[in-house]
Amino acid sequence: MSGSGGVLVLGGGAAGLAAAWRLAQEGVSITLIEKRRSPGGKAFSFPGPSPHGGGEIDNGQHIWLGCCTALRGWLEALGTADLAPLEPRARVPFLLPGPGGGPGAGMGWISDSWLPAPFHHLPSLLAYAPLSFSERLTLVRGIDRLRRARPGDLAAWEGISFASLLSSWGQTERIRRRFWDPIVVSACNVLPERASAALAALVFREAMAGGRQGGRFAIPRAGLSALIARPAARAIEKREGRVLTGVRAERLELDGDAVAGVRTADGAFLQARAVISGLAWDDLPGILPPRWREDPFFASARGLAPSPIVGIHLWFDAPVIDLSYAGLLESSLHWVFNQTRLRGLPGQGQYLSLIVSDAADWLHLGTGEALSRAIGELGRFFPEAGTARLEEGVVIKERKATFAPGPGTALCRLPAETPIRGLFLAGAWTQTGWPATLEGAVRSGEAAARKALTAGGIQPL
Repeated sequence: MSGSGGVLVLGGGAAGLAAAWRLAQEGVSITLIEKRRSPGGKAFSFPGPSPHGGGEIDNGQHIWLGCCTALRGWLEALGTADLAPLEPRARVPFLLPGPGGGPGAGMGWISDSWLPAPFHHLPSLLAYAPLSFSERLTLVRGIDRLRRARPGDLAAWEGISFASLLSSWGQTERIRRRFWDPIVVSACNVLPERASAALAALVFREAMAGGRQGGRFAIPRAGLSALIARPAARAIEKREGRVLTGVRAERLELDGDAVAGVRTADGAFLQARAVISGLAWDDLPGILPPRWREDPFFASARGLAPSPIVGIHLWFDAPVIDLSYAGLLESSLHWVFNQTRLRGLPGQGQYLSLIVSDAADWLHLGTGEALSRAIGELGRFFPEAGTARLEEGVVIKERKATFAPGPGTALCRLPAETPIRGLFLAGAWTQTGWPATLEGAVRSGEAAARKALTAGGIQPL
C-alpha cells in the first residue's frame, strides 16, 4: 500500500468524511482510512432484527435543527437532505408523567407562531403547561437575557456552569427541570450543572432567539449510514479519492517538523503532503511521535472527558404512543421517537427508539435490566408500554459518545492548525464553537480542509 502524496484523512466519522469530501470537490488527491469495516464513526447504522423490517437502525437517534446550517448544506450537496427534511414548523411536545401513568396535565408544546423572529416562540412559552404562569414569565425573561447577550458576555460565561447562570437570573430548579434541563442535556450531553454556560447559551440563541427556522427539527427517515456515510464515501470516490476501511493509523511519520505520512497497523506506509486527523482527542496522542505527545499544544486536550449516550430500540406488538416524538420531563429517559410513524413502516406493532443522554447511570446495567428500566419509565408516560408485548429490544451504549463540555473546556479544544507542519485536526471536540454535535463535526471538517488548502499549501491536481 502506498500513498498518493496528497492529503491523508484519518477517521471516517462525519468530521473526516466532511474534510475529505470538501478537498475532493476542490480536486485534491484524497485518501481516507477508517479502522472499522464501514465509515460513519459515531453516527452509523446497522441491520435491525430481521423479523421486524424497517431496514437499518442507528446506534443512537440523531436529530438536528434548522440552525445546523453546515450539516444541512452538506446533506443537500450529497443529495440526501430529503431523507431528513426540515419540518415546516416547530411544534415539539414535552410531557410530564401523570399520577396514574400516561401524560399528565402538564403536557406542553414549544412551537412557532405568527409573530416575527425572534418572538415567534413567545405564545407557546406563555402557554407552556408544565410551568405555572408566573414561572413562564420568569422563563421568558431568561430567554430574553440570552437573546440580548453580546459576544463579550458569551466569552465571560465560558468559565461558569449554565446552572449558575440560570440561577443568577432567577430561574428556579423547577423551571430548570421542566424546560432548560431536557434541552441542554440533549444538545450538550451533560446537565446544566456540568455544562459550559457559553455553549449551552449558544444552543438556545441559535434555536430559539435566531431566525424562524432555527428551532425546527430535522429527523432522519433513513439510517445514518444511508443518509451520511455511504453517500459521502461515494462522492469522495467519484472524485477519484480513496476510502479504505479496516485500516488503522499506527503512527504519524515526520520529516523534521513536517508531515511525511502515516504508518498503518499492518506496517504499510502512506505518504502524504498533509494529514487531517479526525480521531478523538484521546486517540490522537497514540499516533503522535513521542516528543510531541507532551507538547503543551497537544497536552491541553487531556482536560477533556467523555460523556456517554445510551440508545434503546424497542419493538412492541401493538401501538404504545400516538405522537411522532416527545421530550420526557423529570425522567431518566430524555426522548422517545415513534419510528413506525417517522419511517412509514407497515404492520400492527410499533418500533420506538429512546435516547438517554449523560447516561453514566445506565452503563452498568445489563441488556435485560436496561430494557426493563426503559419500559417501566416509558410506562409512566404511556401506560400501553406496560400492556403491549415487547417482541425485541436492543440497547446500544456509546461510552465515549461526546466530550463533556464543562466550564473551561474551551481551553482544551484544539484548533484545526497544529505546530506540526502539514498536520490538521478535525472532530466535534475541536474548536468549532459548538457542542459535540454532527453540526460541529461537519464544521470542523470544513475548517480543517480550508487550513490544508491555505496554511498547508495543498494544490488541486
